Amino acid sequence: MIKRAKVADAETLAGLAIQIMYDILQDAYSYDARNKEIWENNWKESDDFFYDNPEIAEKFGLVSCIDGEPIGFVTWDPRNRPKYVDIGHNGIREKYKRQEYGHRQQEEAVCRIKEYEGLKRIIVCTADNLAIHIERPYDNPFVTIPGAYHTLFDFMRTNGLERVDKEVIPCFETDGESMDVYIACK
Repeated sequence: MIKRAKVADAETLAGLAIQIMYDILQDAYSYDARNKEIWENNWKESDDFFYDNPEIAEKFGLVSCIDGEPIGFVTWDPRNRPKYVDIGHNGIREKYKRQEYGHRQQEEAVCRIKEYEGLKRIIVCTADNLAIHIERPYDNPFVTIPGAYHTLFDFMRTNGLERVDKEVIPCFETDGESMDVYIACK
């Protein structure tokens, strides 16, 4: 079940384990030990911030639970709206992967973020690629679309990510009203 996180949820989860977000992320990315080496401090800082500021849970995150057990969560940073919202951590425990929980969790986050008035982009970083969602890309296509690629390349540079060049090209998908821009990276 995916539900809107409430302050009470954060307080309850904090009572169960102060590092539940850290624990979920560590488990979610356990398939490659390098993830922990690279991201551990960030995971701990995010976990501490969430529990030091439980009022943000209801507005900027959601928790996925099965029978009351948190199996995943997603958070986002709205401070750069309307230019963009950055989806931060999005993790599902390893035991629940490949069962659609991660996709449903991400879809629910994107639906909630799209409610922000005038939002131009949603930035999502995944293990294998970066993506930006653009609403109304053709209103100003020669600025908006290259701007999406520049934003992705800036994010990659800032986070030490490299573009995967062999057999993978940057691409986009559009339905005419919106567009998703992708770049495969490592």
